[in-house]
Amino acid sequence: MNINLTPRLLAAARKVDKGERIADIGTDHGYVPIYLILSGVAGRAIACDINEGPLMRAYENIKKYDLCDKIELRLSDGFSNIGKDEADTALILGMGGLLIARILDNSRHTGIDTFILQPMQAQSKLREYLYNNNFVILDEELAMEGDKIYTIIKAVRGTPKKVEKVYYHIGEKLIENRDPLLPLLLDRKINEYEKIIKGQETGRGKADSDVYELLKGFKKIKDRMERWY
Repeated sequence: MNINLTPRLLAAARKVDKGERIADIGTDHGYVPIYLILSGVAGRAIACDINEGPLMRAYENIKKYDLCDKIELRLSDGFSNIGKDEADTALILGMGGLLIARILDNSRHTGIDTFILQPMQAQSKLREYLYNNNFVILDEELAMEGDKIYTIIKAVRGTPKKVEKVYYHIGEKLIENRDPLLPLLLDRKINEYEKIIKGQETGRGKADSDVYELLKGFKKIKDRMERWY
């Protein structure tokens, strides 16, 4: 018996290394830990949520797949109810980038040093947080559902290098990996920032210099990409 995940959840699950004990923060239906146990990637999992409702839904799914001895449910605000050395990798999926950053701020006591993150918005703010708070981004991937593009980030604790601000918005690993969805994401970013500049110029006669710089950076990355093909 197996479980089907949406593209964004599947992309996140595939970032987990085999044999890891996982903590799923904000587990909702419990689908990701169920998938990781059934596929033999994880041996044990802690599925956490701040609300009882999602935990009850997760419990029904875990029971359905007969995994109550492999997946432990916990009521927890972020990592507040996760002790030291209980997990190796944490997944924080489907939340805003700023909320994920706040949750990471309170994770050090757990000893967890590998994190799979999937921000629903404020991706640039999350990358900025990671670069400035001793995290190294190991990998990134884009996933598409409908017409929406989602970002999945794998990060570990470490000493990050300094990067240009454009890489807060477009992850360096997406470029290194030549992610197939990157051209579409870049086109959307360029269109978005051209509209911002036009609006600022219309409203006050001049656009912010940092917005110009980001647009220039996006176009430079696009030029590099076009030489791939």
